[in-house]
Formats: sequence, structure tokens, C-alpha cells
Amino acid sequence: MNMLAIVPVMNLWESYTLPMLRSLASPRPLALLVIDNGSDGSADRVCEVADRFAAVSVIRNRGNRGVAGSWNQGVRWGAANGYDHFLIMNNDLVVHPRAIENLTRVFERDDVYLASMYDVGDDLGAPEDLPHFRLTPPTAAPAPNFSAFLIGTKTLAAMTASGDPLGGLFDEGFFPAYFEDNDYYYRLKLYLGESSAIASTDALCYHYCGRTQYQSPDAPIVPPDRYEENCVYYMKKWGGKPGQERFRSPFGQS
Repeated sequence: MNMLAIVPVMNLWESYTLPMLRSLASPRPLALLVIDNGSDGSADRVCEVADRFAAVSVIRNRGNRGVAGSWNQGVRWGAANGYDHFLIMNNDLVVHPRAIENLTRVFERDDVYLASMYDVGDDLGAPEDLPHFRLTPPTAAPAPNFSAFLIGTKTLAAMTASGDPLGGLFDEGFFPAYFEDNDYYYRLKLYLGESSAIASTDALCYHYCGRTQYQSPDAPIVPPDRYEENCVYYMKKWGGKPGQERFRSPFGQS
């Protein structure tokens, strides 16, 4: 196993990204790829955590490539550089010390192609309590959490073989954010089966939620009208909103 942690960032280095990176723990040191979407110097500060990772790389984008575009950029870079597991992280969360170990164990099951961490933020008073949260045997939560999840080259290969037009990558038509996760989850179920994507309840994280989107209260990263546009795009693609899909192929094509 050769794992790459992929972290798109847009500002918030000191308040969120740095604590998140410091929380990552694995039996074997991870490689790290930070994708800086034109932020406030986050890429220049990655050296502060270099000693915690097997290797550290940075991609500097001039502007915001969006969620799906950043994930795809990281996965393509990782596959081209010999990595076969891609741990995709949001920067506004904290990870339990055993989360990556437990998540990897679940992902290695034959029928699992996406495994996500399980957010216990609503059950804790503060992220500092996370290491003391009692772990329970892993069970599949109702749906994966796309704030911290694991896919791999086996995911890309299986999706390609099953006829996914995007070959297991994310639809960049959902720009800059919203509904790209619903789209990916639906495609996994459609092409690989209902149990192909799970959230493991013993791989825990504390997610602050929405810190990047609302870092400037008066100017959200994703404008409200773009949310609606992405929703319309999703309905055109799948014949209904998430949970109400009617199409078995994109845009109802045979």
C-alpha cells in the first residue's frame, strides 16, 4: 500500500489546516499533497509539518479549481507518481489517532471502493475530546462522509471497467462546490453496488463544517445562485434530486 493524503486548501492555514495535518497519524508515515487554490500563502507553510510525512508536495493553482477539480488533480497526480491509495481530506477537521488505520482496514475489503471517516462532531464538546472518544466495532453508516474519505486505483479501475464515463473521477461540472459528492456516491452505487461506499464508525473525525465556505460571512465562496445551478445540473444528469434519481445513465442516455 502506498498512500497519499490529498488536502485542497483555500486560506485558514493557522486556524484549521495546520491542526488537521498535525492530527494525521498512521502506522506508516503518509505522503502529503497540498493543493493550494490561490490562498493566503498556505502552500509556503507546508514545511512546518514536513517532518510528520514521508514526502511533501505542493500544487499551486492561481485560482479556485473547485472541489471536484481539486480532488481530480490530486488523484491524477498521485496515480502518476505511483500511489495507489488516496486519502482525500477537508482542511477543517481533526482526525482520531486510529482513524486512518481503521479506515484502511475497511477499504481493503473486496467490495468496498470508497470508505469514509465518521463525523462525531455533534457528540463532542470540542475536538480536543476526540482522542478519548470510545471506539466501537466498525459498522457502515447510512452514507459516506465526503469530508475525509479513501479511494484508490482499485476504485478507478473498477469504475472504468463497469462503464463509468468519468473512470472513477469526479464530475467537474459541479463547480466550485456542492453536489459533486452526491453525484459520486450515486455513481458508485449505480456501477459497483449499494455496499461499495460506506462510512466506518470506528474511523472518527471532528468536522467543523463550512469553514472554508463561510470564512468571510459576507462573501461565501460558493454563491447561493451557484448552489441552485448545481442542483439543476444534478437533476438534469440523474432525473431527480439526491435520493430521487430516476436515470440509470447520465442525462438519461442509453
